Amino acid sequence: MAPRIPPIARIRLARSIGRLLRPTFLLLLAAAAVVAVAVLGPVRLGEPAWFALVAVAALLTIIGLRLAVRILTVGVDVEESAVRIHWLGGERRYPLTPGPVTRVRLTGEHASSLRARSRWLGWSLGPARLRGDEAIHVVRLAPTATVILIPTELGRLAVAAASEEALLDALSRAARARQRLEELARDAPPVEVEVPPPLAATPVVDADDAIETDPQPPMAEPAPRVLTGIERAMLEAQRAREQADAEMTRLAAEAAAAAMPAPAAVPAEDAARAVEAPARRRRLPWRRGPRADSQEAPE
Repeated sequence: MAPRIPPIARIRLARSIGRLLRPTFLLLLAAAAVVAVAVLGPVRLGEPAWFALVAVAALLTIIGLRLAVRILTVGVDVEESAVRIHWLGGERRYPLTPGPVTRVRLTGEHASSLRARSRWLGWSLGPARLRGDEAIHVVRLAPTATVILIPTELGRLAVAAASEEALLDALSRAARARQRLEELARDAPPVEVEVPPPLAATPVVDADDAIETDPQPPMAEPAPRVLTGIERAMLEAQRAREQADAEMTRLAAEAAAAAMPAPAAVPAEDAARAVEAPARRRRLPWRRGPRADSQEAPE
């Protein structure tokens, strides 16, 4: 698991301990009343009813303590790209988006209305509606006069911080950090990704048509065979016969070449006339009859 990057700032929330523990106190008081009825009631109860009342009291106690632990451990962290709301056993991230960070007044003149699902508990945590029409999320654990609205991808987030200046400073640092990351991403050279060659398509076989077969082991290459003494002698004799046949063929070719008569010598004058005759015949024009002054006999 990758280590968590530390947040830019941890925001201290405005808290009203009396309001936060009011639901838990009421639940514990109800649980105590149920136990008193089961133990000290004027009417003697049977075992099934007594165990049922004890179970109800235990359930109310568990719900109250769980609610107190969750609401007392709520915290807000500002990260580079998100605002993280966390509590014991859970968290929720709100990715930041570009937009104005505004302050909304909830008390006094020109106050905006904020209706949350958990307002009857004395604090607001979770989905809410601002001015009756805008769906937002709110973290308000005390009746503060103002809240800071932060633009996120899940809608605007209203946070009631103990120090609004610290929250605004953390949001400014997160915006600068995101800007630096964007500049580094623009200046970074493009990364060439080598795409692997496509794999051959695998035929799809229905489960009903599939037949289980034993996998065949790969074919092993045959090992070289060792020749016996008789086979080696026969191979050497065959090579000797092939060499003797090649030698006899070469000697026969040399003897035939020596027995052929040499060509008769041709006088140089006859050879010259034989070469000049075709050239002289090509220079003579074609006529139907021999010329009177021609010295050559017609062919």
